[in-house]
Amino acid sequence: MDMPPDESPAAPVEWRIRSLHDAYRKREPTRYVVDKYLAEGSLTILYGPPAAMKSMMLADLCACVVAGRDWLPGANKDGAGIPTEKGPAFWIDMDNGTRRTDERIDAVARAHDLPEDAPMHYVSMPQPPFNVADLNILIYLKGLIRELGAKVTVIDNLGLITGEIEENSAAMAMVMGYLRQIAEDTKTALVVIHHQRKGGANGARAGDALRGHSSIEAAVDLALHVIREVGQDEITIRSTK
Repeated sequence: MDMPPDESPAAPVEWRIRSLHDAYRKREPTRYVVDKYLAEGSLTILYGPPAAMKSMMLADLCACVVAGRDWLPGANKDGAGIPTEKGPAFWIDMDNGTRRTDERIDAVARAHDLPEDAPMHYVSMPQPPFNVADLNILIYLKGLIRELGAKVTVIDNLGLITGEIEENSAAMAMVMGYLRQIAEDTKTALVVIHHQRKGGANGARAGDALRGHSSIEAAVDLALHVIREVGQDEITIRSTK
């Protein structure tokens, strides 16, 4: 049955319809910001218990990208670190506050002998707060990442950027979709810090330790679980997706 003209649904005017011409076109090889792990335009989640050094480890990764040096020396079988592509880094702190973030960035930057004008950018507790579902903030953030030229962008942490959306709800699929949009549109390697479930993995899969709705894990390219025993200096990182 035909609909009256005034009840016809509005056409989506900004969709870019692709065809087999696009699918068959030769594509450039995937470029990695952190070799074999963090690709341009990718979405990664790094999670673990409190005091697992998640933030410090990623701050060190950012400093390595800014310096253009290998990350985690000795991580490869030949004793070398993981190669990085040199470029700016951007850190979005929603968790630790300005003083602590200043101290952490200071520590890793000095450890890597970064000069004061090195492109290690960060913001702490921004106002208005970062709500990924706020269209104005989403547009602003994408423009900011492009302006900074950030090769890698870290968000600390997922639970603080979802606004009124509860992390165990199916609406987290929308949140993760917005994060994917940021990564795709800016070509940054986007890494989001999150927490593990209390008690760790209760199921048969290692990925069951990731806290929140299953759509969180489903949306990412890479999930990294950080494990650190209480009182120990050694940190274990393993991929659960």
